[in-house]
Amino acid sequence: MNTINITEDLRECIESWIKYLKYSKLYSTNTINAYSTDVFYFLHFLCQYKKRTLSLINLQEISIVDLRSWLSARRQKSIKASSNSRSIAVLRNFYKYLKDHYNIENEAIHFIKIRAVKKTLPKSLSPESIISAIDRMQYVNNKKWIGLRDSALIFLMYGCGLRISEALSIKKKDIGDSFLLISGKGGHERTVPLLPQIKDAILKYINACPYNLDAHDLFVGANGKKLNADVFRKNLRSIKLELGLPQYTSPHALRHSFATHLLGKNSELRTIQELLGHKHLSTTQRYTKVNLNALIESYTMYNPKVKK
Repeated sequence: MNTINITEDLRECIESWIKYLKYSKLYSTNTINAYSTDVFYFLHFLCQYKKRTLSLINLQEISIVDLRSWLSARRQKSIKASSNSRSIAVLRNFYKYLKDHYNIENEAIHFIKIRAVKKTLPKSLSPESIISAIDRMQYVNNKKWIGLRDSALIFLMYGCGLRISEALSIKKKDIGDSFLLISGKGGHERTVPLLPQIKDAILKYINACPYNLDAHDLFVGANGKKLNADVFRKNLRSIKLELGLPQYTSPHALRHSFATHLLGKNSELRTIQELLGHKHLSTTQRYTKVNLNALIESYTMYNPKVKK
């Protein structure tokens, strides 16, 4: 990143806000990095737009015109509406912190709006695709324990509906006889059922792993340190191409598949919400539309009158 011309009081304020997100709000490292980046580029734009060094008090003087100019500059760079919407939410978070802790308020941030962003529906994989991925992943790497690790990860994310960050944060001590303790977003813990097949896949990896996992994260890389999510994503992409899996195949697609398949088996929405760790039921309700779309596709495909 480039440097920005801001005064020391503003710099200290930003550092204080980041600590607040980390220790009070318990945001993940990835979320904090994303928030920090959005605020950095916002301030970078203002420095260039205003042609001056920004101070803490200047943030109170930012007008709706300034904010629209910032959005316009982002659109000229072809930044997506979804990214702009997220950045606005981040700035509102930052300004709320300014109001609560520094008595600095700016109403303009609440008046800046963009067109409603249509959320894309989650896409799920077929059970057959997931099974073939689990089987093939064991042989992607010439080190057997790494193949067993990645295979167990696919099984875990699909079988328990986990985010990749949640799966990679599991400790050996979190594994119970028939349950798994998960530390989710915002530090919220939840317990999910652990099927014997999934536990067996995890134990096979543990027994083959050359490192002592008792005091470390369960899933480690070739160097014995916590596995980087991008390493797993790369391995998953390789078998996606090899097996001809859908383009949207990803760690999160495994989580989507878990929810969609449960809903297809008439599981209660509240139960799925608890298993996924969703704070709001409305987030889980997205899957009802996914299931309806699948039903319509099947109807269109197999109904003779529609085909005709």
